[in-house]
Amino acid sequence: KKEGSVSEKITRLLASSIRKLAGVDIGVGLTGIAGPTGQTKKNPKGTVFIAIQTKHRDLCWRFLFKGNRDTIRKKASFKALELIKEILD
Repeated sequence: KKEGSVSEKITRLLASSIRKLAGVDIGVGLTGIAGPTGQTKKNPKGTVFIAIQTKHRDLCWRFLFKGNRDTIRKKASFKALELIKEILD
């Protein structure tokens, strides 16, 4: 409640938790506001956090994507895949 679901801290926790629970090498957390509701001054529509955790890395990025709900969700998904690829390379 204190942090809010759309935050760096929560997104890092998602990545860490999925990595541990699934027993995998890479954990990815993604959370955001795609609209049409839920936006705040701190996190306007299009705000997305993506976190990736590996054994040696714990990274998190904040993005502000433009578009409607479907477009924001697609952009966030593609960005997460792009970041995973960069980490693997």
